[in-house]
Amino acid sequence: MKPQAMWHIEDALRTVLPTLLALLLVLVAVVPYGLPRLDAVMPWLGLMPIYYWSIHEPRAMPLWAAFGIGLWQDLMTGGPIGLFALVFLLVRHLVVSQRLVFYKKPFFVGWWGFGLVSALAALSGWVIAALYDWALLPALPFVMQGALSILLYPIVAWIMGGLWLLVGEG
Repeated sequence: MKPQAMWHIEDALRTVLPTLLALLLVLVAVVPYGLPRLDAVMPWLGLMPIYYWSIHEPRAMPLWAAFGIGLWQDLMTGGPIGLFALVFLLVRHLVVSQRLVFYKKPFFVGWWGFGLVSALAALSGWVIAALYDWALLPALPFVMQGALSILLYPIVAWIMGGLWLLVGEG
């Protein structure tokens, strides 16, 4: 039997891990790597944990966390405040409402779902940004970000799943 203090530490870690991972991934996405225009095609690393945890452990990715992660991304990218906060809230709500379609299914079903969600997020982001700027923005950066996000999702999902096995309930 584990000491009572260990249970509290493990519970706290399980509670904050998804949000901390998402915040860290947003930070990784905005670090200046010295490549020109990389920010225009950098995958939405913050979207991946919101999708993943909304399926596998929705209590670990509450609405306030999705909003906060989106706000963090807005602040870090210098984009319109509220753009990603709104997109991430919509993604979290959509995924949780359709959670049983993807939960405990083969990985490719979840990856396909992430592709759909990523495409919808790219479209939503493009429309909201265009409305914010009151201009027709080029769609290619949004398409590239969505496509790169889809390609990188298996790696990020594998990392999140492995970390959850370390701290999760099983």
